[in-house]
Amino acid sequence: MAESRPQSYDHVLSYYVAEDELPAEDDLPDADEPAAEEVRQDEVCGETHSEIEVAAMPEAPDYPAADAHALGEELAAARKLADDAKNSEDRTRHALYEAIGKAYDFSLAAAEAPEDFETLIADAGLAMQERAPMTPVVKLVFGADYDKTRITEYAAALAHAHRHRLERGALARFIESHEGGLKGVVQAERRLRREETGQPAETAHERIARQLRDLAPIEFEAIPASGAEFALVMIRRDETGDVVLLGEVPEDAALVERAARKLLG
Repeated sequence: MAESRPQSYDHVLSYYVAEDELPAEDDLPDADEPAAEEVRQDEVCGETHSEIEVAAMPEAPDYPAADAHALGEELAAARKLADDAKNSEDRTRHALYEAIGKAYDFSLAAAEAPEDFETLIADAGLAMQERAPMTPVVKLVFGADYDKTRITEYAAALAHAHRHRLERGALARFIESHEGGLKGVVQAERRLRREETGQPAETAHERIARQLRDLAPIEFEAIPASGAEFALVMIRRDETGDVVLLGEVPEDAALVERAARKLLG
């Protein structure tokens, strides 16, 4: 059962702004930039959004006070699981979920020892982000040079855990049992953010992405040998980094030509 937390956890929220409100740059800020916005490039349709987590680090729940040594141990444990997940030969979802769960535990410890957390942030060359409190947590655990899209997604998962006031050690199981796993948790958090700001629960982009995620992967041998000389296939990279083949795109000469120009540079 989730433990009672202060109301401040209810405000660890974030939302999206429209693409025309964004700068032209479609990548996230560098780790040492104290930008208020974390910009992500969606993997499927290329639609750019800005994720803004509003509120500072949540107040500490009623756990025993943490000291600098304890916080450092929490960070070391979280980093070990993150390294295990990144270096795992089979890149299991379980290892990734455990690492994200440990990052959440670290965020709880950081809320108990805010001054020590600020010291860790400064020593790592990062910046506290009042509007994105979970982003530096993820960067500390997974590395500031980690994939920026995944940093944004993991930060959303941590924010979702705070929203639900999960207790220590509960996030990995929560993700495992959630429909769609990590992607499902991230999408759920984004839907809630949009609802809170009066935006549609699901954008056209997200609807297409959801439908693509529902497609069963196929083997390369399943693509017919007959057909046009040049054709397009679609792949999907899942949250663990595995690449799966979704299928061949129906013949479209204009689409193939545009894709070829991009491929050829």
